[in-house]
Amino acid sequence: MAVKIRLQRVGMPKQPNYRIVVCDARKPRGGAVLENLGHYAPYKPEKPLDIDMDSYRNWISKGAQPTDPVKKLVRILRKRGKTETTEGGKEKATEAVVAPVPVVEPTLVETTPAEGSTLEPQAETSTEDTV
Repeated sequence: MAVKIRLQRVGMPKQPNYRIVVCDARKPRGGAVLENLGHYAPYKPEKPLDIDMDSYRNWISKGAQPTDPVKKLVRILRKRGKTETTEGGKEKATEAVVAPVPVVEPTLVETTPAEGSTLEPQAETSTEDTV
């Protein structure tokens, strides 16, 4: 049996959330799942990615093949070193996006013309000859 580690789409239309699952490669995307390894929620900035790395390594050692999107997500977590140990001693990879820095509105500063400078409006000139 060919086993894949892939994303299973869940959530509302135009607001996808994904489960990282282990399943038979011959089953459809929403089909039967052998194990749920975590989730990926691109629209939740507080905790968009959560993967049980011990189970992930266990399935890889058994011959499961991760898809390219899953490989990319795991590579991002490893690169950032966002792993933590849970209560049961399992290693879990999580990522939290830092809240954006508040934007400071620019303030307007009134300036006065320097002494001796003239800021008078110039007379409008037309290109037509007047007769």
